[in-house]
Amino acid sequence: MSNLTKTTSHQLPKEVSNLSRQVYNANIMTMIREIDDMNIVVNSIHQSINKSIFDKGANLDVDEINILKTTVTEDILSDFNTLTLEDINICFKMGVRGSLGDYFGINAVTYYGWLKKYKTEIIPQVYKEVGNYIKPTLIEEPKVDLKSYDLHKINTIYDAIVLFDKELVYSLNDIGNIHYNFLDSHKCFDKLSENILNTLWEEAKNSLIKDVKSKNYELIKSGKYYHVSDVQKLIQKIEYGEKDTEVMIDIIYKKMILKHFISHFHEYYSDLEKFKDDLTDKTHFKYEK
Repeated sequence: MSNLTKTTSHQLPKEVSNLSRQVYNANIMTMIREIDDMNIVVNSIHQSINKSIFDKGANLDVDEINILKTTVTEDILSDFNTLTLEDINICFKMGVRGSLGDYFGINAVTYYGWLKKYKTEIIPQVYKEVGNYIKPTLIEEPKVDLKSYDLHKINTIYDAIVLFDKELVYSLNDIGNIHYNFLDSHKCFDKLSENILNTLWEEAKNSLIKDVKSKNYELIKSGKYYHVSDVQKLIQKIEYGEKDTEVMIDIIYKKMILKHFISHFHEYYSDLEKFKDDLTDKTHFKYEK
């Protein structure tokens, strides 16, 4: 556990807010991607999730909690591994207290929205506040084999299409919209009509509302009226295009686009093998330039 030790300690002046002090001290600890023991990482994330569920009084059965833990952990390891375990703890604590936007139920989309706002908004704000008192630490980014990573994405997408063709089963759990982003970078979704995209966007909004209503129903059945979310307020925020809800809807929307693309692949491309070969050639060319 030696690599969990805090890196450097800075004496911040009393003018720095308590929140900024907490976030800064958490963020200078060892990043998740640098921790050798994955058992420590997974157990810590699961404990943070357990605490957030308890704090909100959410009514989830064991299977729901296990699926939630798996999904959120995969999201963190994929998209938020430059955070620290203490960052995760503080992020979820802020989330359940409404400091990262309105609460719309304990689900993977909510957690992803919290993590994204914490990473892209809270941490930069904190470093801006304490920037006059510390010197930024230069961190050498580890080398990642991006070419192999992209080739693996191609194989995963190919296998998902083959499986759907054979068994009408959609199996691709696109954690962090990784596969969506890859296909989008190659303009693969340009073939989808504006009408289809608009329909999927509306379905994504309805999916978020349906999920919140479902969670409210379970809370009401358990007598936890205090924890019920305001659906009308959610709908109003969606109509006004507020940022917090836009983030959650966009995550669902991209997953729906990918699912539509996989399940309707042959409406857009006639030859799966050629599609795979073309993406492979483009990937090789990109990293050989």
